[in-house]
Amino acid sequence: MTRRDDLAAFSALLLAAFVCYGGFGIASLGFYHDDWHLLAAMHFAPGGWVSGMRALIALAPAIVFRPLEIPVFSALYDLFGLSPLPWQAALLAINLACAWTLRSVLRRLGASPAAALLAALIALAHPAKDSTMFWSTSIFISLSLLLFLIAFDQHLGHVHRAGKLSLLIVACCLLACFTLYDQCLLFFPVFLLAPALSKEERRRRLHGTLLAGMILAVVILYQFVLAPLMLGVAHNKTVQFSLSRGFYVYIAGIGSLFGAELARSAAAMFWNALRSAPVLAVCALASAAVALRPGASPKSADTRRLAALAAGFYLLGYLPIAFSDYVPTPLNHFNRINLVPAYGAAIAVCALLEYLRRRAALAAGALLAAFLVISHAGAASVWAESYRRQLALRDKILAQIGNWPRDSVLFLYLKEDFVAGKAPVFLAHYDSTAAVRLWTGDRERRADVLRPETRFLSAEVDNNGRKVPYEKAFLLDEMDGRLLKMTLRQSPYRP
Repeated sequence: MTRRDDLAAFSALLLAAFVCYGGFGIASLGFYHDDWHLLAAMHFAPGGWVSGMRALIALAPAIVFRPLEIPVFSALYDLFGLSPLPWQAALLAINLACAWTLRSVLRRLGASPAAALLAALIALAHPAKDSTMFWSTSIFISLSLLLFLIAFDQHLGHVHRAGKLSLLIVACCLLACFTLYDQCLLFFPVFLLAPALSKEERRRRLHGTLLAGMILAVVILYQFVLAPLMLGVAHNKTVQFSLSRGFYVYIAGIGSLFGAELARSAAAMFWNALRSAPVLAVCALASAAVALRPGASPKSADTRRLAALAAGFYLLGYLPIAFSDYVPTPLNHFNRINLVPAYGAAIAVCALLEYLRRRAALAAGALLAAFLVISHAGAASVWAESYRRQLALRDKILAQIGNWPRDSVLFLYLKEDFVAGKAPVFLAHYDSTAAVRLWTGDRERRADVLRPETRFLSAEVDNNGRKVPYEKAFLLDEMDGRLLKMTLRQSPYRP
């Protein structure tokens, strides 16, 4: 590979990332759900990086189980504040870097330039994890994956050339990866997939694998022994496992990555983007076409090794989920847990292309990549629409602020909780309250969202156990902007 080939591949990925974020429509993307909760905590803190960290710990003490999140998120807030565009630009940069590093890993494993680039494009634009592209809170998930990919890439290089620097980079990246997010926590077995021909190379491969296992042991010791004992914080995640649950998680994972619901949504997003932004569609086609440039035919890659790596990303990526109470889902903001397995799906495509070794297969791969990139532009418009609705609510609230007493609760009656089943508008009391406090600059304001399970009792509103007397309850209708004092007669407003 020449620098010219690398430049062409990077340009293709950069163009695809530009399209995935809606082109210049990236400026219309914003904050969602947990973003408001975390941003409000830091915004109303006395000020400064350390103060922001203290605010995050006070808000969610269990954040200490992923300790690197604390300084990173506070630093990002110090840099970007409440302006969503730089947050989105940071997400773009990190996700672009993930795709680029995946390409590097696949090239080290012998994949052809075309197959490696197409896999990177598919990993970037896979629709089953779009929340990790647009949701600021999920920046740790993408950053954690990036750090693992860098560590694995360095391990592959170290196996073929001795050097302490590579091992140091591997150790630092894995430690940071595991303390940001834990979906790659059990990935040390994939280190054994590094090609090794000589005895010395096999020795270095084993050393890298043992190093990954040691760092895993240290992090588990911290999370399950030291943190609860020394910091007095109970672990906030339910740890459970059974064969039936594990089977269910993996079946749900297949549905989330390849199922009919995802296919229908991706097709709808594709069609929306094609109608509204044909220029972006042309850009997506151009980015995928780079993989079809003529070039030397390299030696065939070890497809079994690539297939094993794809299986590792899928099986080990969902393994922490199998021990939790989460379930893979294809569309909404919970699809963040599909990020790592989606990279496994992209690696599987690379393995298939290397196995087929046909120009027609590469052309089909390029069309698939272009379809996904165009579809992602449609998804970006959905997340932008969610933020537009949030800002419209802000304007309606500020227009009625004089009629809303500070000591009351504002219930939001929304047209829908999710736009297109994907991007959340507001889902709970904590995200709506945080947003309202930031919009008004008043830490005493409280808001909530009417839910299907909201109960209108004789003297009060019961919203999932949060009871508010009618004299302290006001209602804002998203559709017409009316502010009403709630009474039992307002029960028809229940969704």
